[in-house]
Amino acid sequence: MIRAHHYRAVPYIAAALLLLSFTAAGLAADGVSGRWDCVSTTGDGDEIHTILTVTEGDGKINATLKDDDGEWIVSKLKFENNVLSFTVTRDADYDVIMNVNGDKMDGKWSGNGMDGKITATRHKA
Repeated sequence: MIRAHHYRAVPYIAAALLLLSFTAAGLAADGVSGRWDCVSTTGDGDEIHTILTVTEGDGKINATLKDDDGEWIVSKLKFENNVLSFTVTRDADYDVIMNVNGDKMDGKWSGNGMDGKITATRHKA
């Protein structure tokens, strides 16, 4: 039998659950934000070093990708279930998909008849 005094706790429990849901949503949103030092490896073993900067605001995610030669165009950006995917365009389109695990990401890229692996480490401020 549930007694009347047990019902007094219901608003507190509901408030705690609501707070936890907002906290979890905030963690998911910040899960990929930041400056990432990336290393893409080609099939030949060559390394391409880039900096990926991811920002979020107004319910949207944005990114820039730079290397020593300039900035690449980033499109089709998506972050779901700790997976970041996007297309990078310079001379051709390259599709990138990475699994986010805290301050590390790893995955693969492909495009223009080539493919390889990519890793990233979140830059500490």
